[in-house]
Amino acid sequence: MGSRFTAGVALVALVVAITAAIFAIHSATSNGAPAAPAAAAPAAPQGGPVPATLVGAWKEVATPTVVMIMSGTDFALSGGALTGVGKVAVNGSEIDFYNGSGCGLALPGGVGRYRWTFAAGLLTFTPLNTDPCPRANNMGDPQGWQQI
Repeated sequence: MGSRFTAGVALVALVVAITAAIFAIHSATSNGAPAAPAAAAPAAPQGGPVPATLVGAWKEVATPTVVMIMSGTDFALSGGALTGVGKVAVNGSEIDFYNGSGCGLALPGGVGRYRWTFAAGLLTFTPLNTDPCPRANNMGDPQGWQQI
């Protein structure tokens, strides 16, 4: 009978502990201080999707194994030491590359701003800032890019 009594007391203590834990959790979530507002995410560069002239696959003239694909507000780079995807925003003749997976810098960092021109079948990018990402060496190639 002693072991039954001890087991019963232990069971009651366990139920009381579980009930107290449930009330404590409920009290903390419903009566706690209001959560701090989430910090606003840094704004993406202003602009829209790539124009029809830039949509498609491009190979770098100096290093033809480096390929870039642009569509909508996305870009992908592959070849050489480059591999990654990211976002673009086009505002007139300015194109901003950002959130590149191969860069590792989140907004507001990691933005490469370029002036783009398309003439005689070549797409060229002229840097407007110091692009902190690995794509910089290829993007600023004066020989440009040819559509595939």
